[in-house]
Amino acid sequence: MGAKALEAEAITLPRRTVSAEDWAAVARTVPDRLLRWGSILPYYVLLAVWIIIDSPPALIVVLIFWGFFTVFSARLTPWLAATGTLALLVVADPEGWFLAVLWLGAAWFLGLGLVAGASGIRLALAVRRWRLHPDGPREVRRVMLKNTGALGKAGGRVRAFAVAALVFAVLQMAVVLVREPATELRELPAAITPGDSSVMVPVLGLSFWLMSFLAAWIVERVAGDVVLEVPVPPAAGPLRLARVANAVPRAEALRAGCTCGAKDRATNGELPQVLELDDECPLHGIEAVNALEPGQFLRVAREPWVWGANAALLPVAEHERMVIIGLHGWGSRPLVAEAPLPGKNPAAPTHTGYRPWRTAEVFNRSKRTIRWRDTNDAEVIPSDPLSGVEGVRDSIQLDAAGIRGFAVRRNGVRPRFETQPAPLMPRHLPRPEPRTSSTPSR
Repeated sequence: MGAKALEAEAITLPRRTVSAEDWAAVARTVPDRLLRWGSILPYYVLLAVWIIIDSPPALIVVLIFWGFFTVFSARLTPWLAATGTLALLVVADPEGWFLAVLWLGAAWFLGLGLVAGASGIRLALAVRRWRLHPDGPREVRRVMLKNTGALGKAGGRVRAFAVAALVFAVLQMAVVLVREPATELRELPAAITPGDSSVMVPVLGLSFWLMSFLAAWIVERVAGDVVLEVPVPPAAGPLRLARVANAVPRAEALRAGCTCGAKDRATNGELPQVLELDDECPLHGIEAVNALEPGQFLRVAREPWVWGANAALLPVAEHERMVIIGLHGWGSRPLVAEAPLPGKNPAAPTHTGYRPWRTAEVFNRSKRTIRWRDTNDAEVIPSDPLSGVEGVRDSIQLDAAGIRGFAVRRNGVRPRFETQPAPLMPRHLPRPEPRTSSTPSR
């Protein structure tokens, strides 16, 4: 069986419907922003202090470079900062107040890392309990596990970095040969010391990716693979959700007469799963939407293309749910089960429904919102609120579509969601002429 056939093969996994109460009860952890900036900034402050009060050796470059990985390490940032600080304790040979500050910084980084790690295991154990007590089976494509697993996510990056490191080392050797033509190939190992960047850069990089992969692999082994049906409302649970606006799904774009996605059509290649919305489209444009009868509008009211950028104003239905696969712990990137997989661009949307964006903690879950973006991953900005009744066509109550509120349609713009109906422009009727009396005057 070929690799593609094997990936398309269906496998059976346990399925669990997570109640709103269990989803809201997922234990909180240290917010991702605090982990990142609470580690990056103090770490570089410590390095800056060392540079100011001492004359650090060339190894300072390695410690600075090690800090660069904190930008990509997410919840591993405290551990990178801690290892860098411990190395600083060894190399700098500090005394007095600087020694105390370094130990205080190391304790801070270790504390952040331990708290984040413990809460990560708690989430993995919660997923494990859901997996061990399923509500039934569910078939999914094997390729979805590959795209949510640690090896599938990190393997390509590790290979790319390994190739880059090899090229970097070869270039470094070439520089040695150019600068010292008398150097022979067999003398190169002696000419390049462990402190050279050609050695340290690949070692540090591969160490970082190994650490990332190992942490993700352990969490995956604890949680296991399970299909979860979870609530969509964003104020609870560990997921930050995303949705695409100003876009139509390919099925809509293939309808006769649709002009959406002109750039993609011009390539004469296979159309992507989601195409850019055209406001002039005879089927999905502004005038086409505003011309729909109320009953027709209600049938498509839940489709983001109807609203354009104003889709970002739509509330999430209280009992709306979605089925995901690949939730293992903090930092995992689940997928909607059976949704089309992304092509060359892994961040590109493959459908216009809700989808997991990131398993990340925030400071205040109650203020968390849906991350609306367009097909180019740019922020979606809704139109301005109504400032008057001019141009208002009608207000359609959306209860029949499962949305509490109204669609206010105005001439020349996309409908806008409002919690109250908009007053219509008063009609100016012709003033009646005064009646002439039919009673003869005396």
